[in-house]
Order: sequence, then structure tokens, then C-alpha cells
Amino acid sequence: MNKLAEIVGVTPSNISWWESGEGLPGTGALEPLARGLKVSYEDLLEAAGYAHPEGLPDPVSYTRKKFRDYPDEAMAEAERFFARFEDRYGRDGSAPKPGRKKGRQK
Repeated sequence: MNKLAEIVGVTPSNISWWESGEGLPGTGALEPLARGLKVSYEDLLEAAGYAHPEGLPDPVSYTRKKFRDYPDEAMAEAERFFARFEDRYGRDGSAPKPGRKKGRQK
């Protein structure tokens, strides 16, 4: 618990408080907590009951805010990536994935 607290940047009592269910980590602790637990950020959100990411920010806006010190070229590259991703899979994942027909489960 002490090592996890160190990784997250909180006290061990914070970790105990979260584990007991009496409190929840702040948004700033979620990424380091996921890293410390060796799980993805998405898996951590799902384990916390946020299986459907409705209400999460637009990826381009989020990226621009989170990485605001990155060069414009890097931001343009990220925007192109998200545009291609949404073209291929849809904003809500409803577009058929390559090699699979929509609605078909493997």
C-alpha cells in the first residue's frame, strides 16, 4: 500500500480510504492509480462502474488540453489520428470493424 501511495502521490491512508469504499480518488489520481495497479485507465474506470464512457470529453479537445505544451505539429498529428479512427470505427463504435460485418459476434 505504501508503494502504491507513493506512485499515486497520496498518503497510505488515502489508499485505505478508497479501498474501504468510504471515498473516491480525485480525477488527478486516476492515471497514476491505474499505472500503479498495472491496469489501463479504461479498465480502472470500468472496475469503478463506468463501463460506458458517455460524457467523456471529445478526444481532440482532451488531447489539446492535456498536452498543451506539445508542438502544433504533434497536435495536428493527433487530430488526424482521431479523425481516421472515427472514420473507421465511428464515434460510438457502431461502424463495422475491418473483416467483420456489423452485428456479427465472433
